[in-house]
Amino acid sequence: MREEHSDPCVTNEGITNGNTSNGIVPSDKPTSAWPRENKPDLLGMFPEELEVLMKAYGEPAYRARQIFPLLHRGMAPEQMQVLPLRLRTRLREDTVYTQPAVARKLVSRIDGTVKYLLRLRDGACIESVLMRYRHGNTLCLSSQVGCRMGCRFCASTIGGKERDLAASELLGQITAVERDSGERISNLVLMGIGEPLDNFDNVVRFLHLVNRPEGLCIGYRHISLSTCGLADRIRDLAAQDLPITLSVSLHASDDATRSAIMPVNRRYCLSELMSACRAYYLQTGRRISFEYTLIAGRNDTPADADALSDLLHRAFAGTGAPLHVNLIRVNAVAETDCRRGSRESVAAFAERLTRAGVVATVRRRLGADVNAACGQLRRHAMMPEKASFVPGAERQYPDTEKGGRAEAGKAEERKDVKPPVHRRRAFRSNARPDRDADVRSQESEKNREENDRRAENRKTE
Repeated sequence: MREEHSDPCVTNEGITNGNTSNGIVPSDKPTSAWPRENKPDLLGMFPEELEVLMKAYGEPAYRARQIFPLLHRGMAPEQMQVLPLRLRTRLREDTVYTQPAVARKLVSRIDGTVKYLLRLRDGACIESVLMRYRHGNTLCLSSQVGCRMGCRFCASTIGGKERDLAASELLGQITAVERDSGERISNLVLMGIGEPLDNFDNVVRFLHLVNRPEGLCIGYRHISLSTCGLADRIRDLAAQDLPITLSVSLHASDDATRSAIMPVNRRYCLSELMSACRAYYLQTGRRISFEYTLIAGRNDTPADADALSDLLHRAFAGTGAPLHVNLIRVNAVAETDCRRGSRESVAAFAERLTRAGVVATVRRRLGADVNAACGQLRRHAMMPEKASFVPGAERQYPDTEKGGRAEAGKAEERKDVKPPVHRRRAFRSNARPDRDADVRSQESEKNREENDRRAENRKTE
């Protein structure tokens, strides 16, 4: 069931490349995804594309089925001993492998949340956050280097957007964290640096890749994607028919307040955004989670709660859609003046929504002592092959024990780190080192038993 829509309030304002402009400002930096070399990007390729590459190299097609799962375990081509030397050499020279390096990490003393600073191939740095729950490990992923949406309470948008991340760089965040932590990632939230739907093609490619059973095999229903409200891209995402969880950042229930907090509202006003959300639900049948950051004195009054419930009820009238709002207490960012209200005011806001028929939850605040909470992630810059940070970055990643525990380059130093075993892997490859080790162990046990029997026979004789 689809509904026709019009765009009465879509304008050319609101998406910026920084935190001050009201209109679209083209960046003087390239914004296309890395890698920009004219070489195949191995980690971003599907098995079918790898088969085509293997045929072009004169190799049998089954090599692709060996390579794909190993790439998704964080293994570089030159490490794939199952491949002949000639192929490993050619892959190293003629393709690109984009595994991020762990430049720094901070471990929360409060809840064990780990914030990673990952260095990309071109020296740019992004942040990813590992959160541990009883139901599994969740990784918060970045989708861009910086962000051009300009939300007033968010550190990710400070300095604007530098470029998009390639699908391989989104995957690389998972493999890098899994190898460093030795733990399996079972859930993903695209809520880190950047606007995922502003990098639509690469993000959709990533979603298809990360779900492949031969690779990481993370189910779509274990993936959440958060958007600030690019209405046209919400409709495009609905057409993909991916059973992921869509989260839409509202943060206000009227255009004046939302435009002051989120410049994107000048491009897609609330009526257009809610129309797109309604269409998304009608096409997919998937509940949308609406995120609402509470900022003291701006959007946290009882009247704001009533206006929010009215907005949602009007938007989804007649659809039977379940209404859900995830409340977030705004987190401190040095460059902003946004203040958080009391816990009592948050509870009162949630209770008012509940009485109006809207399910309201309050998001847990994880990694607060290492600036890993919602709105606190930010991009950093590094020179390629160097570990010198831009000014101010040392405040985020101190080498002292102040705040969270800082660790530098542990993934590169620790030789004993093993890639995690993927429990749901439906594909089996001859290149499985853990399986080969089990086989060797079984063979050794059989040999010992045979030797014991021979020794016993000699004694009897």
